[in-house]
Amino acid sequence: MLNHGQSGRPGRCVPVRDWFEGMTSQALENDALIVRTMRVRVGSFDLLRLAAALMVLWSHQFALLGVPETFVYGASPSAVGVYIFFAISGYLNAQSLLKGQSSWRFLVRRACRIYPALVGLAVFCVLVGASFTAAGSEFWERVPDFLFRNSTILFGIRYTLPGVFETNPFPSAMNGSLWTLPSEIKLYIYLAIIAVAVRYRPRFLLVALLAAFLGFLVWFHVTSTTVETAYFQKFAIVFISGAALAIIERHRGLRIAIIVLFGLAILAAISTSAVALLPAFALATILVGKIEPPVWLHPQLDISYGIYLFAFPVQQVIASYGLLFWPSLALSLTITTGLAISSAILIEQPALKWRASKIALARS
Repeated sequence: MLNHGQSGRPGRCVPVRDWFEGMTSQALENDALIVRTMRVRVGSFDLLRLAAALMVLWSHQFALLGVPETFVYGASPSAVGVYIFFAISGYLNAQSLLKGQSSWRFLVRRACRIYPALVGLAVFCVLVGASFTAAGSEFWERVPDFLFRNSTILFGIRYTLPGVFETNPFPSAMNGSLWTLPSEIKLYIYLAIIAVAVRYRPRFLLVALLAAFLGFLVWFHVTSTTVETAYFQKFAIVFISGAALAIIERHRGLRIAIIVLFGLAILAAISTSAVALLPAFALATILVGKIEPPVWLHPQLDISYGIYLFAFPVQQVIASYGLLFWPSLALSLTITTGLAISSAILIEQPALKWRASKIALARS
C-alpha cells in the first residue's frame, strides 16, 4: 500500500486509475494475509496466545466453583495470561500499523477482528441465560441493553442477567472476561491517533510512546490511587513496551530493541515497584513468541480469542451442576474449545473475508 507519510499522491507518470488499482490490489493482498494469519503465524505468538487464554480459563475455574486458587510465585495465572495478550498485541499491532500506513484501515481491521465474535458471544449469553433464568419478564426487559452494551463495549459492559445461575458462587454473572477489552480497544485507538499525528514516522511514534511510558511511570510513582486496581495503566505499560520493541526492531534491529527494553525495565524497577517487572515481562514474552516451535505445535487455527470469550459462560453453566473441579474443568475446556473453533470458522474468518470482498467490490 502507498506510504502516505512519504507521498500523498501518485507520481506524474502513473495514471490515476493504475495508481488506484495498484493501491487496492495491495489492500486485498494485505487483507488476505490477515485472514491467513488466523490459521498460521511465524513464531510462537499464536501458541502463546492460546496458552494465555487457557491460563485465564484455568484461573476462572477456581473462582467460579468457589475454590481457592493456587498462585504461581504470587501471581494468578489469569493475570499472567492477560499481560501476555497485551504484550503481543502491542508488538504485532505496531508492526501492522507501520506496515499499512493507515490508521483507518488499521482500526477497521481491528474492529472486524474483535466485534463479530463479541456479538456472537452476546447472543450466546442471552440464549444460555434464557435457558437458566428464573426471572421471567425481567430477564427479557434487560436483554436489549445487555446485547447493545456487550456488542459495543465502549458504552459500558453488562456482566449479569437477572435470575441466572443464582446458586453459583458468582450469581447472575455471564461474561466476566470482557473487562479487559475496553482497555485493549482504547489502546488501539490511541496508537492509531498518535500514528496519524506523527504521520507514521517511526522515530516520532517511538518518542510519543516512550513519553507516554514515562508518564505512566510518574503516575505510579506519585499517585495515591491503589495501584493494584490501576489495570489500564498497567496494561498500557505492557502494550507500549511491546509496541516500542516492534518499532525499534523494525528500524534498528532486534539487538538494539532488546537493549532499549532492558533500559525501560531498569527504569521501571527504579521508579516504582508496582510495575517493576512489566517491561521485562513484555520483552520476555516477545522473545519467546519469536521462537519457531515444531510444526506439530503450530495451532492450525487461532482460537485463543474464542476461548477467552466463551469460556466464562460455559464455566458458569458447568458450575451450576455442582460437579467437582476436574470434571468441571474437562467439560468446560471441551465445550469452550468447540465453541472457539466454531467462532473462528463461522464468524471471525468470514468477517475478515467480508472486508476483503468489500474492497474488491470497490475496485470493480
